[in-house]
Amino acid sequence: MLSGTPSTLIALGRGEDVLASTEAVGAVLLPAASRYRRVGVAAVAHLAISLFWARVLQRVLREDTQPSAIVAAGQVVKGAGCGGAIALVDLGLIGRLLPPIRELDGGPLFADHIAFGVIVGWVLHRAI
Repeated sequence: MLSGTPSTLIALGRGEDVLASTEAVGAVLLPAASRYRRVGVAAVAHLAISLFWARVLQRVLREDTQPSAIVAAGQVVKGAGCGGAIALVDLGLIGRLLPPIRELDGGPLFADHIAFGVIVGWVLHRAI
């Protein structure tokens, strides 16, 4: 949930709908459903997608078993890079094929992906 902070803050600052990107995912899955159902199904889809990518990052962001501030910083930086790579896949490849996603402003969503990578990198470091 924290990884959605950048786009949420941007949407609030612009006076836009903070659930627009969530609803867009729901519109891909249930285009004729009510907004309530689209947001609900999108929340489940986001959770599944996030768990998938977190598992991928867990394998990619392997680190030394000796925790240190340098290793922690490296995990966060690598996590940010991985978040950018995930954004290219999610938004640049898959999202371009899905009109509700393609219509969204990609900048805030890209920032969310970077935040996701940073958070996962930090959590993985803390787990050691």
